[in-house]
Amino acid sequence: MLKGCGYLQILVERKTGIMARADLLRIIDANLNRAGEGLRVIEDFLRFRGWADLSARTRGFRHNVGRWRKEVGIESFGFRLLENDPGKDNSHSYYDNDVDLLLANLSRIKESLRVLEESFRAMERLDLSLEVQEVRFGVYELEIRLIGRKDILTGKGNLYLIFDLDLIRSAYPKRDGVDSWIILAQEFFESGVDILQVRFSCNVSDRDVLGLINGIRKILPKDKALFVNNRPDLAYLTGVNLHVGQGDVPPMDARRILGWFSILGQSCHSSEEIERALNDDAVDYFTIGPIFPTQTKPEYASVGTELLEQYWRVKKPFVIIGGLSAENVKDLVKYRPWAVAVCRDVLLSRDPKRRIREYKDVLGEIV
Repeated sequence: MLKGCGYLQILVERKTGIMARADLLRIIDANLNRAGEGLRVIEDFLRFRGWADLSARTRGFRHNVGRWRKEVGIESFGFRLLENDPGKDNSHSYYDNDVDLLLANLSRIKESLRVLEESFRAMERLDLSLEVQEVRFGVYELEIRLIGRKDILTGKGNLYLIFDLDLIRSAYPKRDGVDSWIILAQEFFESGVDILQVRFSCNVSDRDVLGLINGIRKILPKDKALFVNNRPDLAYLTGVNLHVGQGDVPPMDARRILGWFSILGQSCHSSEEIERALNDDAVDYFTIGPIFPTQTKPEYASVGTELLEQYWRVKKPFVIIGGLSAENVKDLVKYRPWAVAVCRDVLLSRDPKRRIREYKDVLGEIV
């Protein structure tokens, strides 16, 4: 009798073990699918936005997920509940912009990887559990790099150089052409420029500008930012940031092309324009100026410091621009701008590197 009870107990334990394994395989199967799908969304988004390095990194994560499925084996398919799955959800998420889309999928991926990490541990596959953990940390790093595209907006006192190609052609006649411009941009970054905006007229072809921006992106330091002026199409194609003027494509319309993950700035010359920028979710930062008369934009009358006095305490980052020099900027650092934008004072200087250092010394006083 006792022997019979013992045999029955063994059968129950074996049956329970089989069911437990089936449940675990369902969990693993569902989360492998969820992680793979989320990674594919991120990968393709980055790929077609021109962020090849991040896309390749994401593809590597997705291949890991595929390998884990092979490690677990095809048997997990046999435990799917399909139509009887009580956790099946046919609803769809809606996103206001591409930032929400990316962050939602990143969250989905991280949650799935955490479940997989614990599930493989429960299966006594410590090797797979540790692999999942490594990928999970890699996804954290990916998220930081994506979100970090706007981290530069949190600082103060950046030096913002208007890389005006027409002016550069006249100031550097021996350094004409895309390759020379890329090297020149690199020299400016190395000298201390934090933000560079490529500005050009119809005298420069779109093909050359496209090659220039893509070339600068390859040498762009991680803590620097690159913008293109007035061309949401080129910003989208190259995956860089955008700056628009009052007469350019409206910010919200530009976002329809650019998306929401890149930075978008707008020039403002009056309190009315600043108020619109402050209330426009499409605008990440705005400029105030020209503070002083400027040959770069002679059609705009200087606004002095009145607008700075009125708006320097706002939360949205702003840039001081117009007729600036390393000397008169000393009187403006008290307004603690996100950046000061310069053009001719650096590009036409006899010693641009020294001029940049002079600006950085002054801006370093902002805390």
